[in-house]
Amino acid sequence: AITASSPYQVRYRALGSSNWVSLVANDTFLVVNALQACTDYEFQVAPACAPADNFVFTQQFSTDGCCEAPSGLSLLANTDSSLSLSWDGVFGADDYRFEYRALGESDRTLLIASDTTFTLTGLSECTAYEIRVGSTCGGIQNAFSAPIQANTGNCACTGDAYCRINFGSANGEWIDSVQIGDFAYKSGQNNGYGYFPNLCFSLDRDSTYAVRLEPGYASFNFREAWRIWIDLNQDGDFEDADELVFDPNVASDTVLDGSLTVPSTAFAGPTRMRIAMQFAGFSGINNPESCESPDFGEFEDYCVTIVVPNQSCAAPCLLNLSPGDTSTTLLATWEGNPTDSYRLRYRELGTSEWFYFDVSDTSLIIENLNKCTSYGVGVQTICGSDSSLFGPTDTLTTTGCTTPIDEVLDLPIKVYPNPFGERLVIESEVWIEEVMLYNLQGQLLKKERVAGLEQSLDMSELPSGLYVLSVSTLRGTQRLRIVKQ
Repeated sequence: AITASSPYQVRYRALGSSNWVSLVANDTFLVVNALQACTDYEFQVAPACAPADNFVFTQQFSTDGCCEAPSGLSLLANTDSSLSLSWDGVFGADDYRFEYRALGESDRTLLIASDTTFTLTGLSECTAYEIRVGSTCGGIQNAFSAPIQANTGNCACTGDAYCRINFGSANGEWIDSVQIGDFAYKSGQNNGYGYFPNLCFSLDRDSTYAVRLEPGYASFNFREAWRIWIDLNQDGDFEDADELVFDPNVASDTVLDGSLTVPSTAFAGPTRMRIAMQFAGFSGINNPESCESPDFGEFEDYCVTIVVPNQSCAAPCLLNLSPGDTSTTLLATWEGNPTDSYRLRYRELGTSEWFYFDVSDTSLIIENLNKCTSYGVGVQTICGSDSSLFGPTDTLTTTGCTTPIDEVLDLPIKVYPNPFGERLVIESEVWIEEVMLYNLQGQLLKKERVAGLEQSLDMSELPSGLYVLSVSTLRGTQRLRIVKQ
């Protein structure tokens, strides 16, 4: 019963109920026990001296314990083979159901977690994963949370996780040359997208560099907007803090000068840099985005090695792979200091185990491989007791595939003109990764990374004759006979 000395009278009930529960509060707060989980309540407060049922203040609240999908799913840390994640706990949850799959796959892997943090292990490096979590309460399983995407690390520039750019129109405007610090490269017109994985290009951590970007035009100059991103944590995207390293926010129709800074937190090793130039519009500034294909302009991707300042042992440059004398060998060559020694590693693509060789020269024939199999190869420099990081990984498929040259696979690839003259154009509805040109003796004459749906090849130096063109895509390799007039 409420007495005259009690300062407050309180009553509460579940919403929809007609029965109030009355309590006495001797202070301006009250702890109420034995409530039902996941239930909406209303309560009322009145002074103890007020007439009965003269409650003038009403408030609603809900108790925890609903078996709802966890919120706040986020990535805590990543390595080349693991992802550590956390989410907000659900009151009353017995455990959590955790599902993940690599992007593009249909089947998910289900795991059970007893806490609100979990580390996925044994993953593929530089791979994007889709992850979601659900809670189980009293044996009842709820719906899953909205999925998030998280990438494993060690992309080393050449990984498949990076978003791909579909070409805009580069007929009238393109990236003609790039200079960052001492690195300078005249790329010229690349039909909307250029990929340059094997140039000698390195930047020191915690350092600032002068930038000079020059557009190219077919006739008239256009207002261009520029941006540069670097994948500083090597996780296969350009979305993390500080990865937009050059953002002048101006429109220019001529050479653009500026600077960029590589922060001290950047991971050491090879990673990808993306340079974007797009038509800024007739007024204002329409800046490019890292994963949005431009209507007019060009994107270029470079492999850049982030190094610790004053590190004397530099990774080798210009790694190149070519078929060996047999279908089970590959020849690797690179540029380096003749007084240094090297360590080469290789593995079959899609596997995690590397095999290593110590080398005293700047070339090596890799033997005992499987025919018609794709391999990745990297090289590091050994400088006495010190060593560099491994440079960017190059890839190549051994010969010996049983597919006849003229067999038409289920690949929508068009090559024209054929016979050709100065240039040959390759178009595909499937993402092209690499094109290689051979003579009829099997010698490799030309090799170009593409990373797009179209490529134009300069064939002006080839003599007239019959050649074999190998087009490697995400769905397989197409080999075609082509004729130089």
